[in-house]
Amino acid sequence: MGRATTAFATAPASLPVAVDALLARGARRLAIASWFLAPAC
Repeated sequence: MGRATTAFATAPASLPVAVDALLARGARRLAIASWFLAPAC
């Protein structure tokens, strides 16, 4: 039980960091894809 409660206690703090990392990675990938696809369009 203690291990689960600590996981729940640390999850809210680390969740925004993980979401920010995923959004930054997705935005960078989208920018690269649009940069490659812009001449084709």
